[in-house]
Amino acid sequence: MFFKKFKKSERGSITIFVLSTMLLVIGVVFVSYFSMMNKSASQAVELNKIQGEYNQTDSDMAQIYEESKSFAVGEISEKNEEYTDVDGNVAIIPAGFKIVSGNEKINDGLVIQDEDENEFVWIPVEIAVANTEENGTNNKAMAIKDGNNYKGLLYDFSESGSTVISGCTTSTDSYHEPDIASDYDNDTSYNNGSFTKDSLQQEYNKMIESVEKYHGFYVSRYELGLEGTTPVSKNASTNTEVTTADSNNSNTYMWYGLYSKCKEFAPQSSNKSVVSSMIWGSQYDAMMNWMQEQGNAIGTANDDKINTTQVTGSNLKDVIENVFDLYGCHRDWTLEVSSTNLRVYYGGDHSNSISPSNYVASSPLDTSTDVSTRIALYIK
Repeated sequence: MFFKKFKKSERGSITIFVLSTMLLVIGVVFVSYFSMMNKSASQAVELNKIQGEYNQTDSDMAQIYEESKSFAVGEISEKNEEYTDVDGNVAIIPAGFKIVSGNEKINDGLVIQDEDENEFVWIPVEIAVANTEENGTNNKAMAIKDGNNYKGLLYDFSESGSTVISGCTTSTDSYHEPDIASDYDNDTSYNNGSFTKDSLQQEYNKMIESVEKYHGFYVSRYELGLEGTTPVSKNASTNTEVTTADSNNSNTYMWYGLYSKCKEFAPQSSNKSVVSSMIWGSQYDAMMNWMQEQGNAIGTANDDKINTTQVTGSNLKDVIENVFDLYGCHRDWTLEVSSTNLRVYYGGDHSNSISPSNYVASSPLDTSTDVSTRIALYIK
C-alpha cells in the first residue's frame, strides 16, 4: 500500500510540473508573438512613411531640386558652396557671390556675380594635372608636376581639336609658364617689385592646386574694365561709367599695368574667398578646350561674330558660353612667356578677324589700344 501511494503521489507531482512548464512555455510564445506583431506593425508604419517621402511626383521632385539649389541662385553665398545643376554637373560657388538667374547651367556657362555686380563664368576642368605633355593632349590637362612645382601645358588649336605645344614644359626658348620675361621683368622701370620668378611660380602652384581640388576656375565674363580706377568685370556697353582697359590707359599702362589691376581685384592677402590674377595661358587654353568640347568652332575666325568696337559686351554675337569678346574688342594679355622678352596675348580685336584660340607673342612694353586682358579667379 505504501509503495503504491508513493508512486501515485510522485506521478501527480510530475504531472503538475509538466503542466506548469508547458503553460510557461506557451506564455512566453504568446508574449513573443504579440511583441513581433507589434514590431511588424511599427515597421509597416515606418515603411509607409518612408515610401511617402520618396514616392514624389515630377512636380514634387522639381520643387525639391529648386529648393536644393536656391541657396545660391539669386542669393549671396555665405561660404564656399558646392552647386549641382539640373544636368548633374558640379561647380563651386565662392563666398560673396551668387548665381545669376537664367545662367545656372554649367555647360552653357554658369555665371556668378559679386555684391558689386562683377560677373565671372565657371570653366570646368576634369583633369588639372597630367604626367606628360602627351598625356596632356589626351586628357586636356592644364599642367604637369615638376618636383614640387607645376609647369603649364599650352595648346595649339584647329577645327578638329587641340594638341600640346611640344617642349612647352621643357624649353624656355618658346611658349611656357610660369616664368619672367627677364629682359624687361628684371628692370625696375617696368617691374618695381610686383613679382619675381619665384613669386610667379608660387602663384601658379596655388592656382593649379585649387583647380585640381575644385575641378575648375572662373574667368571674367567681360574684358578688364575700370570703374574710375577700380578693376571690374562688367558690361561696359550698359555701364557707362565703366571703361574697357587697354595697354595705353595710364591706369593699366603696358602689360605691367594690366597685370597689377588684375591682382588688385582680389589679392591673396584679402579676406575674399577667391584670388585674382591676369589669366594664365594655360587657363585660357583650358577655357578654349572646354568651349571646343561644347561644339564651338574656336579654331576658326568668324566675321559675323566679331565685336568691332572697343567696348566690352557691346556685341551680343561675340559671346561663347557666356564669355564675351573672344572674337573681337581687344586681344587678351596672359601671363604666358615666350623666350626672355615676350609675353603672349590671345583672341581677336576690333579690327582683325581672328579666331578666339589664336595667340601672338609680343613685347610687354606694347602700348597698343588693341590689347586688354581678363581677370581669372581661383578658389581659396
